[in-house]
Amino acid sequence: MPQGVIVESIQYQMARGNVPGFQRVFARGRNEAAPNQWVTLGESNTVIECVTPAESFDIVSSDSNDNIVGDGARVVMVAGLDADYNEQTEVVELDGTTLVQTVFDYIWPHTLVVIDAGAQGANIGIVTLSNSMPFLTMPIGFNNSYNAAITVPAGLTFFMDRIFISEVSAKSTEFGVWLKPHNGIWMNLVTERVSNQNVLRPAFTPLPISERSQFQLRTKADRSGAKVTGSIIGWTEPAES
Repeated sequence: MPQGVIVESIQYQMARGNVPGFQRVFARGRNEAAPNQWVTLGESNTVIECVTPAESFDIVSSDSNDNIVGDGARVVMVAGLDADYNEQTEVVELDGTTLVQTVFDYIWPHTLVVIDAGAQGANIGIVTLSNSMPFLTMPIGFNNSYNAAITVPAGLTFFMDRIFISEVSAKSTEFGVWLKPHNGIWMNLVTERVSNQNVLRPAFTPLPISERSQFQLRTKADRSGAKVTGSIIGWTEPAES
């Protein structure tokens, strides 16, 4: 190789938009009080997975000031997968503590983010997107929801590049990597116990996850109330035909 030539990784190439059809994926979860049972790493304190058939979801805040003319969050964007595992998005005006229903049906809503806010510049209450249970939860002031969970859209393959896990309250917690292939069942791939430390685990080689599969981090604290975070990092690219 000639001297002075710098070869960039595929991650940098994707960030620069030089790899058509490839997209970086970063799914982050957090929980300030993780329970003593296996749950998806996020704010909802339950295991979340695709719903079938697709259905609409309700959005509501715990504070009345999160509304279209209020001081808090006014408008949110919802993104997720439709019944055919294709991406779709919509914009929803909040109505405080009154439920607002999504227009579209989803099997997997994965993003809830504030795109317009009043004087406070952020959601004043806890904003949740739910069906029969909380699915996405937005902590006060965060303007975003957090789940370390991925469902791979149709026509794509997800490559898991690395995983980050953290526990900062000295309450030992098990972190598990779970996979559910399309039309398959959930299986645990690996489990690691973490207490008061941050751990980054790069994949020896990127792990391919096929279209319509579900992939997520789960936690189980030895004692309820553990403060945990974690991330799934990788990319999607067109599936080979």
